[in-house]
Amino acid sequence: MSTERSTTTVPAGGEPKGTPIRSVLAVVAGWITLFVLGQLFLGVLASMMPGDIPSTEGAQPTERGLAMWLAGMLPNGIIAGLITARLAGWAPIAHAAVLGGIIGFFGMVSSDEARGLPAWFAIGRAFMPVVSIVLGGIAARAIEARRGKRA
Repeated sequence: MSTERSTTTVPAGGEPKGTPIRSVLAVVAGWITLFVLGQLFLGVLASMMPGDIPSTEGAQPTERGLAMWLAGMLPNGIIAGLITARLAGWAPIAHAAVLGGIIGFFGMVSSDEARGLPAWFAIGRAFMPVVSIVLGGIAARAIEARRGKRA
């Protein structure tokens, strides 16, 4: 019979840094953040570039508009990954990777929505958020490590 106990990292507040509920809520918060930022960016892009991102039903965006749309996914994903990782409280990159995996899965599954659009856009739409979300998790980890060195 072993006398070793399972250990959990407990900060000064007395509660563990992360719980399963907190992990799920962090991923959901990242998902909501990504959705809101994406809709805001697309709205701004459509208002600034109405010829490239038409708002009429059935009109196709131009390649320049699609490239701008993909470019906007980079900062949006980084922010969503950063928020997910910070809210999770532990394993920031893992939580960001989970969110990125979910978003990437839905991006690939919904690739039929990209019919008529260039293949590079469909591929970028599936992979750009994954990469940028994980970068946000890496940034959160770096911020946490830097704060730990100051303390």
